[in-house]
Amino acid sequence: MPIEIKNSDNGLGAILTGRGVVTDKEFFDSHKEHLSQDRNEYKKYRYILSDWMAVTAVEVSSQAIDQVAKLGKEAAKINPDVVIAHVTNKDI
Repeated sequence: MPIEIKNSDNGLGAILTGRGVVTDKEFFDSHKEHLSQDRNEYKKYRYILSDWMAVTAVEVSSQAIDQVAKLGKEAAKINPDVVIAHVTNKDI
């Protein structure tokens, strides 16, 4: 899968790493799994770092982005203080 999400710092953070071509399914499925995880685990997060440096193309529809945004809104209710940063070397 072009998107991998791993916990870091003993569960205080998560690192999302994208590689290659990212499609709707991969984008939605990885975010759904991450944002729908156990509430108590998600509450522990202080940061989420998204590393998009190795992404070569993004084939993600506005519908998939809307679906992930809805998941993000629900996750924000659980942990409104998590800091999210995205790193990329080009417009994606």
